[in-house]
Amino acid sequence: MIEDDEFVLVKPHRSSLDDYAVKTIKIMDRGISFYGDVDNINTLVFSEYPYYVEPPKKYLPFSYRIVSGLADKIVMAQCYDTNEDIMALAYAIEQNKDVYMIGNEYELYDILNQQKIKHIENYGELESAV
Repeated sequence: MIEDDEFVLVKPHRSSLDDYAVKTIKIMDRGISFYGDVDNINTLVFSEYPYYVEPPKKYLPFSYRIVSGLADKIVMAQCYDTNEDIMALAYAIEQNKDVYMIGNEYELYDILNQQKIKHIENYGELESAV
């Protein structure tokens, strides 16, 4: 059960964030059978693909639309000018989510709609911003 004031992390499977610290929803980019190392302690594991389906590689980044759709706020940390990061931000902006970017990835920040992204200099500012 999730309480009203409780924090739940929604993230793609390949994210390096720790699953044990908070309740987590982990979005898989293919069928769950392809991940023998999936640990679902304190974690809901979700895939839009059936158990044994491996979609074409061009579809793998689309799991970010689910991450954005489930989240109330999007926090991008250590994001780079890659297709996955740009797609994640684009989905969040398209879905009118609050987007926070931590650090100094100014090239990516300049590419996207700056009015929709709140820039945060460090992790200490995150709690007061969110």
